[in-house]
Amino acid sequence: DEQADALIKEVTAFAVYLGMDPEEDEEFLWIAVEAMIAPLPKNWSEHEARDGRVYFYNRRTDHTQWEHPMDEYHRSLY
Repeated sequence: DEQADALIKEVTAFAVYLGMDPEEDEEFLWIAVEAMIAPLPKNWSEHEARDGRVYFYNRRTDHTQWEHPMDEYHRSLY
């Protein structure tokens, strides 16, 4: 079905973003799924830039970044 195909493509693309080879690393695709749905850590918020890109802000440290704060953690799981 089209929804399932779209979801598979989204997971595959996120796996590549995390540095995986979706075919060779199929057993680790759960990490990509977890990363896609990971909640933000305490003190972080999600915002949208004028150009539509999403960025993240930590109000405790006054730090802004483009990558979800948990992406590096998920890369380390892989």
